[in-house]
Amino acid sequence: RKQIIDEHRQVDLLINNAAVSISQPFEQVDLDDYKRLIDVNFWGTVYCSKHFLNDLKNSEDSRLVNIISDFALLGFPGKTTYASSKSAVMGFTNCLKTELESTGVKVSLVIPPPINTKSRIEKFCPNKENKLYCIRAKNARDTSNIIRVTQASMSPNLRAAGR
Repeated sequence: RKQIIDEHRQVDLLINNAAVSISQPFEQVDLDDYKRLIDVNFWGTVYCSKHFLNDLKNSEDSRLVNIISDFALLGFPGKTTYASSKSAVMGFTNCLKTELESTGVKVSLVIPPPINTKSRIEKFCPNKENKLYCIRAKNARDTSNIIRVTQASMSPNLRAAGR
């Protein structure tokens, strides 16, 4: 957090998009692997939201965006771990949205279609050192659309400032 604040001075937009996946029937999943997946997919979102929440609240107009998957809405074989972690993020986001309603922080939930992340990561995240800042999407247009929708919902002065 400190490094990001030192470099950018303030946070107007936080996009939580961390994810790992396991594709196995539930009865075959090792519980330690399940816990690791929940730690990354759910707790990663919770920790980032918690650590930057005051910064977002101190901003004149800010947005917290949590990205999940349509697997959170569907019962898909072999995706019990992934779907449940993304469902947890959905519940967290919905509650956070109501809790922050009276603040300047706008909370959004993005539910993109299934993405073959493995085949896209090298194209969009060639620098392994900058994974933290990389938004993974099906293609560049999807990423642009996510950013455009987020920016469109922010105030005109922030859009003009390029934040």
